[in-house]
Amino acid sequence: MRRADVIICQIELVETNLMADQSTPYSWTTNDDIVDLNAVTVSIEAAGKNAGATVFWADPPKFGANSPGGAQEFDNVPSALARAWEIVARGGFTRVVISIDDHRAWRDEWGELADAEGY
Repeated sequence: MRRADVIICQIELVETNLMADQSTPYSWTTNDDIVDLNAVTVSIEAAGKNAGATVFWADPPKFGANSPGGAQEFDNVPSALARAWEIVARGGFTRVVISIDDHRAWRDEWGELADAEGY
């Protein structure tokens, strides 16, 4: 198998796994002090039309200490969620979790939120 074929297969596998992970409801919390080091966290900062979000992640499991974690701010939640899933796929994280002050501010167009709070 050629190197290009291997890379294409890896990309397809990541995209397949990524889509499967996104089909489950997002776990969520109202407590910013709770952190899952194997997850990428999307913190939703405001409700309504101008909802912004910050994406946080720890040292990626795939790369360890050679690639420190980080944070990135977004003007909207869909962009933050898309970036979070990219980080999950590239960094070896297991999922995306949500930090939100009030779960009633969650919008259906962002995906499904778990019925009960908890990681």
